[in-house]
Amino acid sequence: MKTCIVYLMRHGQTQDADDAHDSFLKDKAVRDLKNVGLVFRKRRMVRVYTSPSLCAVETARAITHFQDVDIELNRRLADIPADCTREELETLQKSVSSFLHDLCVKHNGERICLVSHKLVLQVLMADLLSLPLTRLKEVEVRHGTVSIARYDGEIELKHMDCPVNAQDAVFS
Repeated sequence: MKTCIVYLMRHGQTQDADDAHDSFLKDKAVRDLKNVGLVFRKRRMVRVYTSPSLCAVETARAITHFQDVDIELNRRLADIPADCTREELETLQKSVSSFLHDLCVKHNGERICLVSHKLVLQVLMADLLSLPLTRLKEVEVRHGTVSIARYDGEIELKHMDCPVNAQDAVFS
């Protein structure tokens, strides 16, 4: 089995102050995300899976600006309300963790990216770190940052919350 590299990315900052997901990205966010795209160009991703929200789709388009990569919308990466119940969080965790595992098996030896929202990524990374859902606030996921997971039969989180101007070395 070859290693699958997964870039987990929160969408860029939106124009609306309330971080509405049906909002366009700020111009600076698009520029910064294209810089991430320059790094990704060297890493040759095969596919980007994204939440169907406008800000996530714009993020996916910006990071693939310099290469021809398929972008696939997936509702499992869509945001959920911050005031959801514990049961809803547990259901989300099972769904996105299962989705990630299936993608890693499907993309054996390839690099992929998932673009989603803060809460979805916090829930997913908490699972990868074996943290209980009560500790979600400890999982930092800023706008436009990248976390990196590797799959070699088991998924391991290698880097968390790397800024968009990160050096190329962190993306290995």
